[in-house]
Amino acid sequence: MPKSFTVSASFKAAPAALFDAFANPAVGTEATGSKFSGDCRAGARFAAFDRKAGGVTLRVVKNRSIVRTWRSAGWDASIEDAILVLAFTPEGEGSSLTVTMVGLPGSEVETLKSLWKVSAFEPIKAWLKLPAGKSAKKTSVKPGQKRRGRPAGTKASGKPSVPAPKKRGRPRKERA
Repeated sequence: MPKSFTVSASFKAAPAALFDAFANPAVGTEATGSKFSGDCRAGARFAAFDRKAGGVTLRVVKNRSIVRTWRSAGWDASIEDAILVLAFTPEGEGSSLTVTMVGLPGSEVETLKSLWKVSAFEPIKAWLKLPAGKSAKKTSVKPGQKRRGRPAGTKASGKPSVPAPKKRGRPRKERA
């Protein structure tokens, strides 16, 4: 019989900052230290926690909630996808993140509760520089920012990773 659970944590950050950590893969990767990919719009696929889980985004209410299907990488094909609900709620000077998962195999409940606490809540608190018993890691992407890396197709030196094609023919004369 499918099981469910709810876990939540408080953060000293606006709901928009928490929302970005799950809606923007670059921010999520920076905030948790785990690889996130995909898009946060209805119908788009996503992968989370170093591709250990993924699914499809079903509904998004900006800065308030994200609803997705969820499938852990090791699940048997006979197990149906679970439903993940992320709710971002203002709370005092900060906000809370409530994670609800429904339709889980009973054997996965404790593992996933721990995953959310250890792999999401704790690193995000450190990333936001909150007192969580850890120092915040240095990051290039702050809450609410988009990642600005080097342009696609360039090396760290800034030089193109593929040489530009050589120009052929005679140079054109400029018209006055």
